[in-house]
Amino acid sequence: MANNSSVKKIQIQNSAQNGISGYANIGISFANVMAKVEDVKVLVGNAAVAGGVITGICSGGSLGHAILNNVTAEANNGSASAFCSNSGGNMTILNSRGVAVTNGTAIAVDSRGEGPVGTVVVTNSYLEAKGIQGGGSRTIDAGACNINISNSKIFAQNDGSGPSYSMYIGYDCVIKNSEIRVAGGGAGIEGASSTTKVANTLIQNGFGGGSGYKSFNNYDENFSAIPNQ
Repeated sequence: MANNSSVKKIQIQNSAQNGISGYANIGISFANVMAKVEDVKVLVGNAAVAGGVITGICSGGSLGHAILNNVTAEANNGSASAFCSNSGGNMTILNSRGVAVTNGTAIAVDSRGEGPVGTVVVTNSYLEAKGIQGGGSRTIDAGACNINISNSKIFAQNDGSGPSYSMYIGYDCVIKNSEIRVAGGGAGIEGASSTTKVANTLIQNGFGGGSGYKSFNNYDENFSAIPNQ
């Protein structure tokens, strides 16, 4: 889409193709453009799609910034991602809902590509990733982007044998006043480092790997305090 594009008040559905990657299995894709998406529902994939990359909304390129407000994105089956920052793409997710459900790897907010590091901001939103029949899940994979989360609920669920955790962090991360839950084993947050700051947040199963992070006034699923550091 062109720079300063706007998508409003519409439902977009892409039933997707089996084993296909790239743009064929994306609901909305922005490449190096500023764009706004508001009051939109995006549905990509279906139960019959056994493989391929399934993506709801993607912002790609370091010049790109997609602002989403009151958006629902659902990715079903294959390698499923509701939202994606690709190759430095920036994304702001406001008052929105993103869900990924799959037999493979489910990620509600994914980051991909090499080169520039984009930033994803999540505010007042609900994000869920569910891996079934042996698939794994991580609600947010910030291995290739900065992430800033506030007043949001992040939930990972695994009904199979694959790994499950709510967040994987690779770069700068700030989390405030949020709820991070994980079902089926695994930590709430993996990969925390000296650039990770978390405050006033429920973190089920606490922190996994990582060190040097800052944790203030956080608590676990039993409302027991997580030590400040």
